[in-house]
Amino acid sequence: MILNSKAAAFVKEFIQKEQLPDVYAATVSRFFGRTAARILAMVHGSDRPQIVGINGAQGTGKSTVSACIAGLLAQQGLRVLVLSIDDLYLTRAQRERLAEKVHPLLKTRGVPGTHDMALGRQIIAAVRGELNGAEVDVPRFDKASDDRCAQGTPFPAEGVDVLLFEGWCVGAKPQHKEALGATCNALERDYDADVIWRTYVNDALAGVYADVFAELDYLIMLKPPGFEAVYRWRGEQEEKLRRKLASEGLSKSCAMDEMQLTRFISHYERLTRWMFEEMPIRADEVFLINDDHQVMGEIRKNRRFEKIIVYTDLDAALVNDANQWEDAREALEWLAKENACVVLGSFKTVDEMRQISNALIKECGLQKAPIVAENGQVVALPDVDAANGYRLQYMTGAIDTANGLQAALQWCRQQNTSAIWRVIVVSGSPDNGAIQNAVDIAVVIPNPLHEQVPDPLALYGVYPQNHGPKGWNEAILEILEDGI
Repeated sequence: MILNSKAAAFVKEFIQKEQLPDVYAATVSRFFGRTAARILAMVHGSDRPQIVGINGAQGTGKSTVSACIAGLLAQQGLRVLVLSIDDLYLTRAQRERLAEKVHPLLKTRGVPGTHDMALGRQIIAAVRGELNGAEVDVPRFDKASDDRCAQGTPFPAEGVDVLLFEGWCVGAKPQHKEALGATCNALERDYDADVIWRTYVNDALAGVYADVFAELDYLIMLKPPGFEAVYRWRGEQEEKLRRKLASEGLSKSCAMDEMQLTRFISHYERLTRWMFEEMPIRADEVFLINDDHQVMGEIRKNRRFEKIIVYTDLDAALVNDANQWEDAREALEWLAKENACVVLGSFKTVDEMRQISNALIKECGLQKAPIVAENGQVVALPDVDAANGYRLQYMTGAIDTANGLQAALQWCRQQNTSAIWRVIVVSGSPDNGAIQNAVDIAVVIPNPLHEQVPDPLALYGVYPQNHGPKGWNEAILEILEDGI
């Protein structure tokens, strides 16, 4: 599977702009691009904007990942808003008052309790359309001055498809209160002996933070090898800053020394270690980051909630000129084991297509699925109470395959409304209207009559070498073996 040309061009430009290694392109194609495809599937299967949380300790690259996913989604025509939890920090004056009133350690930004989560909730409500289309003023925090910028960035909330909410503690859950008593570093031992700071942070997580994180439709975690790697990465950042300051003839005092770094990181240690322990078992996706900041693997909890829809042209794709599909048997039987919904489309009549569909159900074990006949003019929807087991729906208005496909997709999604439906479109003509609705993957079956293979509009494309049912089998097996 490869990214379409627009997405590939974006990734190339993104790597240059962010000064990333060339290997990042493979990481995007193998991991983050597929996350974008899943988010696309969620958007197409829902009637409301999707809120996606991206959790990652310092140095895991969460801001870069968020920007990359946002760019890929934008290439597919979605409107994306990226919000960093860092930009929700309380102002310096607010934190100073909090330090006087509750505990001195709350003057340092970072831990739960030092963010304006009411503002975060307001932004989510605006994106959800609960504030009558009001414009969102997305805040910005200036870490150099340790204060919120006087003005944020205006962003019209109406029409937002996806909100990417990224931050080091996004999606975190509170610890059990019994666990707060044991100190995890010198900062807690020397400055929070009475457990007031730890309790305040934990209570904040159980309160307004929990309310905001409950709005997440999907949670992604970037998980490093351990807390020691986080400490080392932050130290490397400070060393780079010292070298940069020296090259510019500026004082190195703006960078933290070893003692300052240890104290600063200690504020984050307890919750970071707790997230490493408990979040991987409930996050929808976990990317495993190695010591060199490379993604080494992925864990997908929600995979069991994913369902597959394959919309396929019959002619010059699943069947040959003699209406034979035997060369695609292996892939069809695999799809049957996955309980996939295989929707057939053709210029043929419903009766002609029903014969082929019945043969696939009998021979390969596929479930009964919609049939899009006569180039989208008629859609046969499975109905046990209807004659011949199908209820015919005649399309009105502008007739094309896209309309028929939409009706078929709606029927499939109604069979399991809690699933994330992954849509694969198989066609010899990926620039037609139906392909525009491909949420995830477009399979382009080569046509001997056309030398040039068009670029699909779906985020990912698969290009088998063979044509007809052999190519169909080749492409679907590649997708299934890859785990989509």
